[in-house]
Amino acid sequence: ARKAPIVKQVDRIDLLREARPNAITIFRKFFPHQDLARPGSEAAGEILTALGSFRPDFVELYNEVAQRLGQGLERHVEFTGEAVQVFHAQGLKVAGFGFSTGTPEPEDWRYIREHGFGGVDALSIHEYWGNQGFTTWNALRYRRIHEWLGGSHPPILITECGRDRVEGGEAGWKASGVGRQTYLEELRAYDAEIIKDSYVIGATVYTCGPTPDWEAFNVD
Repeated sequence: ARKAPIVKQVDRIDLLREARPNAITIFRKFFPHQDLARPGSEAAGEILTALGSFRPDFVELYNEVAQRLGQGLERHVEFTGEAVQVFHAQGLKVAGFGFSTGTPEPEDWRYIREHGFGGVDALSIHEYWGNQGFTTWNALRYRRIHEWLGGSHPPILITECGRDRVEGGEAGWKASGVGRQTYLEELRAYDAEIIKDSYVIGATVYTCGPTPDWEAFNVD
């Protein structure tokens, strides 16, 4: 955390406090029930309580939920806008919407754009890869998003990335049959790709210090 140019932490802020002065910091609170029926301002209040006096560069809201039109995305955008107003009043920037790899589709992105991206300051998306490498359907999907939106969108934060059960891969680098050095080389190669695109702020690899069910992703 003291060396990384971008640091994300879930539920705690101790590592965010350790980040170097010029690092980009991101906080996400874990919500066991991601209820979109309640006001977004209510969720924002809980996040602010969890942060206390600490102010990261970005906060995230819900994670990998309501990602398609007709499946709750409309309310997700509205909910995000309600929360954004609270955060902006506190001088905090918001990264939304925590979409999972390979989602959503062009029509969903157009809807989000038509509704002002919910007022977010950056788009939070997850980009993973498998044995097929860095395809534009998953690992580099942000390039499709950029094209679908004609380049008109907030900057992008890839708030999860790495090896996963997509495109011939398994859930986590340890389960995928790649060694540490190979995975490090993949991460460096991924960095070399995303750095080509100025609208990408950065990426955080998934994950450090996980619970046992995510051990196959552990990069400690």
